[in-house]
Amino acid sequence: MNAVSDAARLPEAGAELTPLRISRDHSHLVVIDGDGNEYTIPLGQQLQTQHSQTHPSPTQPSQTSHSEQKVETPMTSGPTESALRPRDIQQRIRAGESVEHVADVAGTSVDRVMVYASPVLAEREHIASTALTASVRRRASDPETTERTLGVSTELRLREAGLDPETAITWDAWRRADGKWALVGTYDHGRERRAEFTFDVRGRFVVPDSDEARWLVGDGHFDAITHAEVAVLGDDAIDLVHADADWIGTSPVVSAPEPTIAPAPPVVEEATPEPELIQPDPPRSRRKGRSSVPSWDEIMFGGPQD
Repeated sequence: MNAVSDAARLPEAGAELTPLRISRDHSHLVVIDGDGNEYTIPLGQQLQTQHSQTHPSPTQPSQTSHSEQKVETPMTSGPTESALRPRDIQQRIRAGESVEHVADVAGTSVDRVMVYASPVLAEREHIASTALTASVRRRASDPETTERTLGVSTELRLREAGLDPETAITWDAWRRADGKWALVGTYDHGRERRAEFTFDVRGRFVVPDSDEARWLVGDGHFDAITHAEVAVLGDDAIDLVHADADWIGTSPVVSAPEPTIAPAPPVVEEATPEPELIQPDPPRSRRKGRSSVPSWDEIMFGGPQD
């Protein structure tokens, strides 16, 4: 087993850890993994305050010469007995549940849960801090900023919004069911906002999962107040708009010609047709000259002259 004084490195993400003791100044937690390796994990200010209130430093010197204070791990019987195993408590805390919620489910006190939750909370804090040094993968072809890391991109955006990056945003991380880590930055800009990311620990990159996260890292172009994404015209489109505007301002106004109405054709009354006059044939004239010779009948029986 490694000595405590040599435990300067942090455990790997996702390692199953068991708490051993907390330093006398409440600033570090000593944990052990399944292989027996010990690690010291720095505690955040909130965890230090909580532990110092529930476990005040003894006024009398300890009977042992250890510089760390032993953590009471066994849970006593009675009303403070937990319905959850220590492993279950740590899994719930690692998945993002609060200490208060886990204590309520376990049917025990927050102080008892904190014994097992402290190393996992420190692990979540470590993951969130590591994510700030990871690179950002953006989907916009024309982002507002090309800063590579999450921390620098976030700091730039918050300063542009008139906020102090040191105090305006808080980060938290927890492991999802698929094994990846969810990262959330909470800040106030007109209202409380949540920027959600996915952190790939092995690849050391983060991907924005929400519009607030894309605004925070400049993944596109956004309205400064509503944080809504806005469309941006390209240079060609802007030149075209300007050309159209100049043409509209300088071209004379041409009025449309009035329609020409063709005159109606005159009304012609239909004339009554007159009956066609039939001209009589002209009388046939007899040729003058020799007299006609009477026919045989006229000689035998007499003609009309008789």
